[in-house]
Amino acid sequence: MSLTVDVPDDADIDQIEPLVVAAGRQAMAQTLDLACRMVEQATPVTCAHCAGTRGAWDGGDPRVLSTSFGRVVLTRRRWRCHGCQRRSRPADRLFGRLAGGTMTAALRAACVRVGSQESFAPAARTLWQVCGVRVSAEQVRRETLAAGAAAVTRQAEQTRRVLYPTAREWRAQVAAGVARTRRGQRPVAAAAPPARLLVELDGGWVPCREQAGGMEGKVAVLATGRRTDWNGRTALWPRRYVASFAAAEEFGEQVYAGAAQLGGSAAGEQVVVSAGAGWIKHVVRTHFPRALGILDWSHLARAVHKAIRAARPGGQRRAQRRVLHQVLGALAWTGQVDALEQALVGLRTPGEEVAALDSAIRYLRNQRDWLGNYQAWQARGYPIGSGAVERGVEVVINRRLAGRGRRWCRANADAVLALRVEDLNSDWDPLRVEDLNSDWDHSQVPSLHSA
Repeated sequence: MSLTVDVPDDADIDQIEPLVVAAGRQAMAQTLDLACRMVEQATPVTCAHCAGTRGAWDGGDPRVLSTSFGRVVLTRRRWRCHGCQRRSRPADRLFGRLAGGTMTAALRAACVRVGSQESFAPAARTLWQVCGVRVSAEQVRRETLAAGAAAVTRQAEQTRRVLYPTAREWRAQVAAGVARTRRGQRPVAAAAPPARLLVELDGGWVPCREQAGGMEGKVAVLATGRRTDWNGRTALWPRRYVASFAAAEEFGEQVYAGAAQLGGSAAGEQVVVSAGAGWIKHVVRTHFPRALGILDWSHLARAVHKAIRAARPGGQRRAQRRVLHQVLGALAWTGQVDALEQALVGLRTPGEEVAALDSAIRYLRNQRDWLGNYQAWQARGYPIGSGAVERGVEVVINRRLAGRGRRWCRANADAVLALRVEDLNSDWDPLRVEDLNSDWDHSQVPSLHSA
């Protein structure tokens, strides 16, 4: 197969590139057609109707395919049986997995990949620009949601295997040295567990078609250590992301399963950092009862800052506020919670109610069990801020699901979320998309509407 490209004498690299791409796509289409004909010729021909072996070639029929490198028209030769005089096309066996469709597995995987990263209409335009094939936004939507629904089921099955293994799965884990536990109890890693498990939890809100006020997507970032990148910044590593719009009970099981995959469920130290929401504390009490809970320092500092500004307003009190920030900030930083609460109560003016001040005092009382000596925690290497999970909420949820005019059904949002989590965790396997081709039920997808 030769490739010829006509390049103008005055062309630059940006003008040459599309010419090379177009010629390459044409060459790939011709190669695919040639390969199909070679397979067709090498296969012994048998009549599909009477199993006869005597016959002759009798013309051909075109077969249109949408591939990852563009639209391809293949020529399928017809074979006429001398016994029953009926025609068959031996090459049809090559297209059995397409189930009568035109999209190859590679293109479907590309649809799912792009559809999980951007809105469906821009995703269709991206496929046209990159692959040279026209796929409708509706088709991208259907492929993405179907693959996402399969990912949700797959992740739920993985969670079930970790938390509630069957007798056969449990025996296999024990024999392989993966787990040591009694059946009915949560598995514990047989190998030496990591010294520390770090968990950060937070949530992000997305407009919802089924629920007024939107729905909260829950995100967890789990890690068993840290690493320093090329510019000197430290990051949690190895880490895993867990995200779902499910209830706190179900999400907590997924978080524990993610910790078990890292081996952190049996870690000697378990540290959880969050903003202190009620559902987060429920998850920690249920699945990480011996973990140290740390309230995000920025949330605590912000609450104290608002209380001081509300209790001592005005430009003439700027110096007084500056002193209060130093004193109260030092109390919060060193874990003197009782002294901090008394200092905030002392800021009250008799006969005057300050909403921000009262809110800060209630916040301290509600989060008392998650407050402590931040200076000592930082010295021990514990994270005192939830920056990793806040970034995770931005990457996992907001970049794809949040935006002007977007309103989601819960099932669709969970499907896209599952794909994005697999991508971030490097669990994405394009071959899995091919394996699921015959399992996707596209007839149910059109009833699931999303933005």
